[in-house]
Amino acid sequence: MKKTEEQLKKELTEREKELVFLHSISNIVDSQGKNADNIIVEIIKRLPGALQYPDIACAEVNLKGQKFRTEPFRETEWNMSEQLKVEGRAVGEITVYYMEEKPGFDKDPFLKEEKTLLEILSERMSKIIERMWSEEALLEKTKEIIKLSTPVTQIWKDILILPLIGTLDSERTLQMMEELLIKIRDTGARFIIMDATGVGTIDSAVAANILKTSQAVKMLGSHMIFTGIKPEVAMTMVHLGIDLGDITTRATLQEGVEYALNEKGLTIVRKSMVIQEH
Repeated sequence: MKKTEEQLKKELTEREKELVFLHSISNIVDSQGKNADNIIVEIIKRLPGALQYPDIACAEVNLKGQKFRTEPFRETEWNMSEQLKVEGRAVGEITVYYMEEKPGFDKDPFLKEEKTLLEILSERMSKIIERMWSEEALLEKTKEIIKLSTPVTQIWKDILILPLIGTLDSERTLQMMEELLIKIRDTGARFIIMDATGVGTIDSAVAANILKTSQAVKMLGSHMIFTGIKPEVAMTMVHLGIDLGDITTRATLQEGVEYALNEKGLTIVRKSMVIQEH
């Protein structure tokens, strides 16, 4: 049976809606960054608009027991679903419902093209979820490595040392600072020696994080001592206009330890290497 011009126009409109929706997924991912929950919410929010009857359509994503739903939402017998898979394993599903019955629903409420649309969507969402979960896992491993590579060590009652080693970037520096503040809270340390002997360079972003950490340390009632800045690093910092403000600095880690002990009223007697009270 030959289709009328009106039927052809309607079909063309439906296909256009589907294409616009699929194209919008890339924009959603770009705009929402790495927040998987927000991406899922935005995608299913737009999904009903790509269907034949958007005014009575709703959608749900069930991801490892966490459910994301459009509003309004109602489960009905008129539905279709596709699995979401990560590394070949089912981790959830996406389901579309029609909340009311329309003529012809006794046969199949969904068009063949709508079923294809949901298949394509499930594949794309599966890839998005898999990539984001992989990135999250990598980030957690990186944090653990950073934590292990820059241990905060208590060398004396009230004195902590944080050795900075290797290349520092803003993310790594921020992670180290968070670990340091937690250690201060747990130990009640009054003096924090941050030693940069193993650092090749310090840029303005890293310096800004160090300054913020110093302020946070001060708010916790502790005092930060910055040691081990190499001459070439010092020159770079001066060239960049980096000012460490009122942070106490010492040339070497040993001098930093001596300063902290002296502030505590203790002195290192070098011959016997005994620490004595004043």
